[in-house]
Amino acid sequence: MRQSGALPHFYNSCLKNIQAQLESFQARRSWFYCCLLLVISSFIGTLFTAEVQATPLQGSTSNTVETSVSQNQSPRPSNPLLSEGIYFYGEAPIPDELGHSYMVFEAQGERIVGAIYMPLSSFDCFQGELTAAALNLEITNSYTQEVYAYAIAAAASDPIASESGGSLTPLTLQNFYNLGDAREVDLSLLKTCQVELQPGAELEI
Repeated sequence: MRQSGALPHFYNSCLKNIQAQLESFQARRSWFYCCLLLVISSFIGTLFTAEVQATPLQGSTSNTVETSVSQNQSPRPSNPLLSEGIYFYGEAPIPDELGHSYMVFEAQGERIVGAIYMPLSSFDCFQGELTAAALNLEITNSYTQEVYAYAIAAAASDPIASESGGSLTPLTLQNFYNLGDAREVDLSLLKTCQVELQPGAELEI
């Protein structure tokens, strides 16, 4: 009876030992899997971070391109001898003197467009440019539509403030007086010539 009672006890002890070993094995296996997952996760995270750093942001690339384009753009050409604006000159020191010529023109960059006239008479349109020595014009005759060259000796001086705002570079034109700001009637002639002298336009005065 003692031997038969000891046998079940021996089996129970063996079963408990086997169960403890199985639980220990499962615990070690779970720990191994956890470590493996941590290693894999760390490796994937490293790859993702490297890819993000290697790929520039789209907005950043666009800003870089726009900055490069803006830096490569050339500034608008300007006439160093004459500030942009409207100028009014006459052969007499006051407007509307009969028998004297007057001219109004606008300087835009290197181009000059304007009108030349005598009181109680027709007017002609002209375009041209200013050099260090002269105001070189191409005048279109209002009747014959012929274009002829006309040069006026000139010299620029220091800029002065204009009543209409901004600054103008007064010119010393041979046989002409600087009459300051142009009047409405002179501005109307100037506007007509600016329209007529546009590329492809026909002069109709």
